[in-house]
Amino acid sequence: MLIDTLCHLSTTGLVERVDEVLVRSRAYGVTAWINVATDAASARAAAAQSRALPNVYPTAGIHPHSSLGWRDSWDDLARVAGDAACVAIGETGLDHFRALSPPDVQRECFIEQIRLAIALDKPLIVHCRDAFGDILRLLKTEGKGRARGVLHCMTGTEADAEELLDLGFLLSFSGIVTYPPNERLREVAAKVPANRLLFETDAPYLAPQPRRGKPNEPAFARFTAIEIARRRGVDLTVLAEETSRNARALFRIPAPQPEIHAYVIGNALYLNLNQDCPTDCTFCPRDTAPRVQGHDLTLTREPAVEEVLHAAPDPKRFDEIVFCGFGEPTLRLDALKTLAAHFKRLGCRVRVNTIGLGDQVHDREICPELTGLVDAVSVSLNTADPHQHAKMVRPRRGGGHEAVLAFIRSAARHLPQVVVSAVDLPAVDAEAVRRVAESCGAKFLGRPYNELGVRRADET
Repeated sequence: MLIDTLCHLSTTGLVERVDEVLVRSRAYGVTAWINVATDAASARAAAAQSRALPNVYPTAGIHPHSSLGWRDSWDDLARVAGDAACVAIGETGLDHFRALSPPDVQRECFIEQIRLAIALDKPLIVHCRDAFGDILRLLKTEGKGRARGVLHCMTGTEADAEELLDLGFLLSFSGIVTYPPNERLREVAAKVPANRLLFETDAPYLAPQPRRGKPNEPAFARFTAIEIARRRGVDLTVLAEETSRNARALFRIPAPQPEIHAYVIGNALYLNLNQDCPTDCTFCPRDTAPRVQGHDLTLTREPAVEEVLHAAPDPKRFDEIVFCGFGEPTLRLDALKTLAAHFKRLGCRVRVNTIGLGDQVHDREICPELTGLVDAVSVSLNTADPHQHAKMVRPRRGGGHEAVLAFIRSAARHLPQVVVSAVDLPAVDAEAVRRVAESCGAKFLGRPYNELGVRRADET
C-alpha cells in the first residue's frame, strides 16, 4: 500500500469532495496521507480535518509564497506545530522561480522553521525551486546536522540529490517524473537508495501524465510509483512497501493494523468481505469513521475465502455467523455461498446483513441460491417511502426501494427468517416500515442511530 507524503486535502478543489477523493485513493492502493499546510490558517484547517479522517496526518508550515508577514502568524503556527498530532514542519523552503515573496523574507521564514523543526524534533518538508544552492547552504548552517526531513517534489540534478542524501534527507518524487521530457529526472529517481525514496502527489496540483491537465488527487500517486518501479526494474508491491516504511519512519506514524476479516460482537462472529456497496446512505460512517464496536473495518482489498476462514476463530463457539461489514456482502455472492456452506457443514447458524439490492445487482433472484446455506437475512429498508429512500439510502441504480421490497418478498419465500430494519431517525416513520415488513412476510427491527453493532434481544 502506498502513502501520499504530500497533498493538500484542505485546499479548494479537494476539501469540497474529500470523502469521495479518499475512497478513490484507497481503491488505487493509496491508504495514508500527509495533509500538508502552507500557512497558519491551512495548518489549523489541516489539523481539524485530520482529526475527522483516519490515516490523514497534518503538518504545520509556511510556504515561501506565503512568507510575507510571516511573523504576524508565527505564534499561531507554532502552537499548531507543537501539537502531538502534527507530523512535520512544512511546507517550507525557498522559491526563486516565482518569487512571490522577497528572497530575504523567504530565507528568514525558512530559517525559523528549520529551528522550530529541530526544537520539536519533527521533520521538515522542504520546497525548492531554482534555489538548491541556498537550500543546501541553510540546511547545513542552520540544520547543523540535526535537521531531518524530505525534499518534496524533487526536480534537481543527481549532484543535488547526492548532497541532500548526504545531509540525511529523503527525496520525494511527484507526477512531474512521469512527464515525457523529464528523462533526466527519471534517471535520478532510479538511483535514489530505496530506503530514502518517497512518493507524493502535491494534489490538487501536478497531476501525473495519464491525468495531466486535470485536477490531481492522492490516488494518482500510483502512477508515479508505477513509473519509478518500472525505471528501477522492481516490483511495484515491493517498492510500495519500502517507501511506505520510509514514510512511517520519517513522520513517525503508526504501522497499519492488519485488516479485519472476522470480528466478534457479543456471541456472534461477523465476517467482513468487502467495502463496496450499491448505496451511499447518508447515515453510514464507512468513509469517515469506519469503526463498529472498536473494530476498524477498513479494507483496501477484498479478502480471499481462505483469508476469511483463517481469520475466523472456532465458529462453533458462537450463536451465529453474520456476513456484515461496511460493504454489501451479496456483491461477493460466490464467496458468501462458499463460506456459508462451510459454516453450515459445521452446524452453525448463518445470517446475512444486506441492503436488499442483491437481485438488482446480479440481475436475477439470488435467494433461491441461498436456500440451505443461510438461516436468516436482515434487510436494511430504513423507510417505507420510496422518495425518502432515494434521498436517504441513495441507491446508485434506479428502482432501489421497489427492488428492496422484491428482495424481501423473495427472501420470505425461500429462507427461514427475514428481518427488516430501520434506523431510528426522527424523519423515519418506524410504524410504516413495520407494516411494509409484515406485508412482505418479514419481521421488523428498529436500530439505534450512531450505535453500530448494538444488537437487540429480538434481533434473532
